Amino acid sequence: MAITPTIGDRRPPNTRKESIAKLRLELRQLREKHTALEEENVLLKTENLHLTQAMLRLSEAGDRRDKRLQAQGERIKELEKIAHHDGLTGLLDRRGMEMELSKTLKTITRNKGKGVVVYLDLDKFKLVNDICDHETGDHVLASIGAILHKRLRPTDLIARIGGDEFLVFLQDVDLSVAKRIVGEIQVLVRGITVKHPSVSTLLKVANRDSVIDFSAGYCVVEKDCDSSFTMLMKEAEKDVPKFHARRHSETE
Repeated sequence: MAITPTIGDRRPPNTRKESIAKLRLELRQLREKHTALEEENVLLKTENLHLTQAMLRLSEAGDRRDKRLQAQGERIKELEKIAHHDGLTGLLDRRGMEMELSKTLKTITRNKGKGVVVYLDLDKFKLVNDICDHETGDHVLASIGAILHKRLRPTDLIARIGGDEFLVFLQDVDLSVAKRIVGEIQVLVRGITVKHPSVSTLLKVANRDSVIDFSAGYCVVEKDCDSSFTMLMKEAEKDVPKFHARRHSETE
C-alpha cells in the first residue's frame, strides 16, 4: 500500500489557531514567571543588603557601647584612684592602703607568704613649714613620695597616711632585708635639696645636716598573720621610738 506524503499542517484552521494561542500564552506565562523571578531576586538582594546594613549598624552600635563601657570603667578606676590616693605624692592614702593591704594579707595567708610593715615618721618636719614655707614642705613630701615609688617594687605598697607619716609594706622580705632597703631610702631622703634662703637656719635649728630625715618602725607579717591593718600599723608605729633610741645611742 502506497503512503501519501503529508504536505503542510492538515489540522483544521481552528485547531492551529488554538495551538498558536496556547503557545503564545505559555510563552507569555514563562516571560511573566521569569520577570517575577528577576523581581524576586532583586527583592532578595535588596533585603540582603538591608540585612547587611542592619547588622553593620548593630555591630557599630555594639562597638560604640563597648567603647562607652570601657571609657566608663576607666573613669571609675580613675575616680577610685583619686579617691584613695594622696593628691600631693600620688601614693595611696590611708584608706587606700587599708584596702590594698587587707587584700595582700589574704594572699599572704593563702600562699604562706611573708612581709614587713614599715612606719616612716619624718623628723621635725614642722620646722620645714615654719622656717621655710609650706611650698618647700610640699616639695619635700613630693620628693619623698618619688623616692619611695622609684626605689620600691610594684608588688610593694606605699602610702602617705598623715601629714608627715608614710606607711610601706615590703612583700616577701624578712626584717633584715627590710631594714637594708629602708637604710638605702634614708640615704636618698637625706639627699633631698631645696632652694630657700632659710635652709641654713633650718639645718641649725633642726640640728642636722639634711633638710629632712625620718625614723622608722617595723612590724613583721608572718604567713599565719590574722592582724588587721590598724593593728599592724600601730605595731610598726610603736616601734618608732625604739628606732629613735637606737639611733641616738649610735651617735653618742
